[in-house]
Amino acid sequence: MSMRERVERVLKNEGTAVQRLGEAGTSITFTVAGGTQEPVTLLLDRVPPQLAAGTDSEITVELDAERAQRFMRGELVLSTCLIEGGATARGPIRKYLVVDPILRRLLAVVEAQHVVTP
Repeated sequence: MSMRERVERVLKNEGTAVQRLGEAGTSITFTVAGGTQEPVTLLLDRVPPQLAAGTDSEITVELDAERAQRFMRGELVLSTCLIEGGATARGPIRKYLVVDPILRRLLAVVEAQHVVTP
């Protein structure tokens, strides 16, 4: 399952956690180095948050393929990854980091559902 498909599944949830993603007040594009996946742009400046086409966003994060897989499974703590140099970010990343734990948990739920029902 692609990053876009996983994020789409996250956004289909109607719980308050998804709504809280909109509190970031920003937009972010996740890219995978080497272009192995299409970029995913999240509009986190609205409730409910939305996926957008293209890569025009306030923040851009680039991950290598291995870290992108961990991100999609809800296993990657982005702040730690950035500090260790495992990802690069452009723009006011702190805006996104406020809601990163929420998205991480929601992605982990999607991963658990995917493992149970592939």
